[in-house]
Amino acid sequence: MKLRIQAVFIGSIVVLSVVWIISAFFHSVQAPIEDVPKTVDSNLQADTNMDEEDPLKNEFSHIVYYDKQNLTRYKTYQKGNPALSIEDIITHVNMGIDAPFYSKDPIIIENPDRIDVLVNKIYKLPESWKPSDLVAVESGGQQMRSEAAQAFQLLKEDCKVAGFNIIAHSAYRSTKSQKHFYDNMLAINGEEYTDKYMARPGHSEHTTGLAADISINGAHYTKIENSEHYPTFYALLENHGFIVRYPQGKEHLTGYAYEAWHIRYIGKDLAKQVNALGITYDEYVARKGE
Repeated sequence: MKLRIQAVFIGSIVVLSVVWIISAFFHSVQAPIEDVPKTVDSNLQADTNMDEEDPLKNEFSHIVYYDKQNLTRYKTYQKGNPALSIEDIITHVNMGIDAPFYSKDPIIIENPDRIDVLVNKIYKLPESWKPSDLVAVESGGQQMRSEAAQAFQLLKEDCKVAGFNIIAHSAYRSTKSQKHFYDNMLAINGEEYTDKYMARPGHSEHTTGLAADISINGAHYTKIENSEHYPTFYALLENHGFIVRYPQGKEHLTGYAYEAWHIRYIGKDLAKQVNALGITYDEYVARKGE
């Protein structure tokens, strides 16, 4: 009899233990319904913060020329220019044209001696800098840097073989000369017009000794494109390391009106790369880096 009572007692304890374990298990895995939204919201907020802080998690970062330091500027520029592609947004901000030209302090160029130096309304040459290797390119006293001058002479010879002559009418200009030209035009035409056609002192490619304004058989400036020889002239440029620096349809990017006559020496390989991409030199540098 005692054995039966003990067996029943032990069995009751076992059953109660199993019931307690099962009850504890279900209570542990079931969170209160009102707590679930709070947990989800917290996780979503954490992910959002990561997207904002982690440069590897945003819509711009897959572009190879993305600069994480410009992320805030990319977002701001995108809001004002929603029709632009991600590539163009990054390019324009990298160029510095997300702000009006001349509205910020210029970036002073650290190595102005480079053949591929970028000089524009954002990047400025050092005040006292002057090329050390200027040589004559025309009998009238026009000068260019040695490498550019040699390339120009070869271009000139090829043009002559093709049946026409080119002349460099304005090549190197000192910062002082550029100021003289700029101030004269400014007095006559005002700032808006002048900034379209004339670089401010220190911002001119002519001061690099790598640029020149060309005529074809006596056709100057805007008349040069009307020459029957212009297509041939244009096609020969990249073979000698030159590009048309301010192309048509890119005025909003360069800040200058189209200048079919203004050529810039950057070297053969680089000239061919820029032309193949169909972009301005400003865009190229913004995408490739200096």
